[in-house]
Amino acid sequence: MNITAIKGLLGIFVVLLAGTAALFVSAVVEQDRPRLAPVVIEPLRVATATATQPTYIGETRAVEIAQNLFKGTVTEVKLNKEKGIYEVEIEDHGAETEVRIDAITGVVLGTETEVKASDVGPMPISEEEAIAIAREVVTRGTLVEVELESETGVLVYAVEFIDGDIETEVLVDMETGSVIGIEHERADDDD
Repeated sequence: MNITAIKGLLGIFVVLLAGTAALFVSAVVEQDRPRLAPVVIEPLRVATATATQPTYIGETRAVEIAQNLFKGTVTEVKLNKEKGIYEVEIEDHGAETEVRIDAITGVVLGTETEVKASDVGPMPISEEEAIAIAREVVTRGTLVEVELESETGVLVYAVEFIDGDIETEVLVDMETGSVIGIEHERADDDD
């Protein structure tokens, strides 16, 4: 290509050298002789995404929140990072309460209290009836245990089954016999 064909054309080439961007402008000057004039631009900065670790409220704060709701002795505090919750267990006069707290915000997500059948008195639905009701919902698996619990003030039978590596807990209202909840989780989960 001859010089006259280049005349009037402006070419821009960006070259990256050792992390620095250099811009070369090709321009036609007097007497039909091209000349390169380098212009240096700031180094190219590439933004890298980094995952930030969540800031948890801490075990001490989780215990304070739980003890503001329930009296008794704290027997266990666990951080479930997968679910993002603290599980604080409090025992008081034989009743064991688990308080689930959002590990970042400190909001109480739920509570569960295990109750002794002897503390309740006559029960409209027996343990055997609760198992039969739960079996209508969960047709497979082996019965693992039945516990009487208080879910947000409602007495329920927590009927737990295992099928392979899946645990299923069916919550049966002790007063009405209605199924009020079903929870599934892997048997190797520690909660």
